[in-house]
Amino acid sequence: MEEQFMMHAVTQEGSANRDVLTKDTHAHSDIAALAYALWQERGSPVGTPDDDWSRAEEELAIRHK
Repeated sequence: MEEQFMMHAVTQEGSANRDVLTKDTHAHSDIAALAYALWQERGSPVGTPDDDWSRAEEELAIRHK
């Protein structure tokens, strides 16, 4: 399932090699790792990773303000 989150990262930004942190964005690997952890906390349900991915982006944005 971790691969699903990494593939989601590629789809979201178009490239898995864009691991550059900027003021408003976070590294794909950081988002994917947090999304995966959030998914596991929810009991690893079957489905799309969109909810966990969005939540991970939001949490990282809040942490880095």
